[in-house]
Amino acid sequence: MLKKLPIKQMLKIIKSHIFSTILIFVLGIVSAGALYGENSFLLTVFSIISLIIYFGMMYSEAYGIAQHDKKRITSEEPFFLKGFLLPVGLTIVTILTYVLYYFVWKFMMGGITFSLGAWLLNMVFIIWSYAFNGIIGLNNGIMEWYGYIIVIFVPALFSGIGYIAGLKDFDINSKLSKFIYEKKD
Repeated sequence: MLKKLPIKQMLKIIKSHIFSTILIFVLGIVSAGALYGENSFLLTVFSIISLIIYFGMMYSEAYGIAQHDKKRITSEEPFFLKGFLLPVGLTIVTILTYVLYYFVWKFMMGGITFSLGAWLLNMVFIIWSYAFNGIIGLNNGIMEWYGYIIVIFVPALFSGIGYIAGLKDFDINSKLSKFIYEKKD
């Protein structure tokens, strides 16, 4: 039986998506010349780097939610699938922005009906899904079949991994910190 998902926690996942998207978008603007030229390989590499950043943000937020849920002072009970379900709100927003993107391409991007408004509406989805743009196969308003899988299931997978790690007290940051070299004074 599915338990109720708190809206505040779902909004935290959306907030994490927005912050990671802004960070990745800024990185994309800085490297725009290399990304949007003829070299799609560089765009794919950038998307993979973006996914690593995105993973870190989603993992950290879900890990924190799991740690909070484990405390006896909260009314939230942790359950295994919660981490995979937390991005439901994010998935709904992603689907809605893609539907908007698709209809703008289908009905407003050709000929005389093209306008600044249509361009701005398209940018909503482009920016919203910026971390995935190099690997979802966007072309003339249509996403490849694997793009749907990526934009719907990757946030759930990353959030689920973070939530489970939080329940099991597996902190990836402490594991990776062993590899960071700090210069001694």
